[in-house]
This record gives sequence, structure tokens and C-alpha cells, in this order.
Amino acid sequence: MLNGLIVSSTALATLKTNKFNKKDILPLTSDLVILKLYLDKQMEYLIKTMKTNVVYPVWRQLAESTLAKVVIFNKRRGGEAAQLLIETYAKRGF
Repeated sequence: MLNGLIVSSTALATLKTNKFNKKDILPLTSDLVILKLYLDKQMEYLIKTMKTNVVYPVWRQLAESTLAKVVIFNKRRGGEAAQLLIETYAKRGF
């Protein structure tokens, strides 16, 4: 025996079943609207700042805000945003 590190197959199956039955708590629509407005304002401010003073910390904040907006409102996986090309985002059709 490996000092109690062996887990029975029944216990392991129970853990997997509990993961499948876990309930997801979805945010309220009003919270998502507030978050979207905040991100829009922050991105607008950062874009204006970048037009006059191109510095790394501002660019970094803009990149993180953009990524947050894409990830939060993507209906699929968050990892898809990591593969998004800048030209694809620019041609998004808004």
C-alpha cells in the first residue's frame, strides 16, 4: 500500500459524477451590461491615450481590456480568443 494514496475506483467515479452534476451560476444580465459599459469606456479612454502617448503600460491595459471583452462575451471557449488574429478582430463587422 502506498501510504493511503490509493483511491478506490468507486470514489474516483463519484468524483467524476459530481463534476458533471455541478451547477453553473450565470451572471445577471444587468451585471453583464455594467461590465460591457465599463470595458467600452476603459477601451475608449485607452485608445485616446494611445493616440497621443504610445507607451507599453497603456498598450498592455488596452490589450487586456480587449481580451477580457472578447473572452467574456464569447459564447464558446475562452481559449478561442488566444487564437484570434488582429485582422479578424478588425474585420468583425461592427
